[in-house]
Amino acid sequence: MDKIARLALLTYIVKTLNKKWSPTQHSWPARIHIQKSVFFAQLACNVPFSFEFHIHQYGPYAAELDVAIAELQAINAVGMEPIPPYGPRYFPGSSADVLLKYGNKLIKSYESALNTVCDLVIQKQSRQLELISTIAYIDEHLPGENETTKDELVRRLKPHFSKLDIKTAREEWQQWRSAFRSRAVSA
Repeated sequence: MDKIARLALLTYIVKTLNKKWSPTQHSWPARIHIQKSVFFAQLACNVPFSFEFHIHQYGPYAAELDVAIAELQAINAVGMEPIPPYGPRYFPGSSADVLLKYGNKLIKSYESALNTVCDLVIQKQSRQLELISTIAYIDEHLPGENETTKDELVRRLKPHFSKLDIKTAREEWQQWRSAFRSRAVSA
């Protein structure tokens, strides 16, 4: 996927997160929602973003994705509204439609998968996304291990989560994975 096409898909994610977001929610389209939407779309729906995710403080993180978000801001395809004392909200910028038009054909081929990802991600607060995505990351990188071993590793990586939190998030990840697989694009 070329760089402009990838930026078009990212713009679509920002637009979709905002469309599905309600001001009555306790969360808004923040950078973590963009990071996790891309992570899940790439991991479970075969959207070929080609970002390299690593385990990080708030779950899987791709530094190159932050660079892409900054590029979108630089060309006004994505805007940012500070929400003190919390993090900013990201929204489609004044030139978003130009990128969306450029990537229209590509967006159509991933639209169902991206909509499903954004539907689920926007409903969650940062803390929940951190845990669900960490479990998904561990599952992907340790496919031969049993759930107990994986959950013990998650607990060591994320000691601020209880065993019950991890169990609940694992069940949620299993539901998400099933929803994503039904929307996955053939690689």
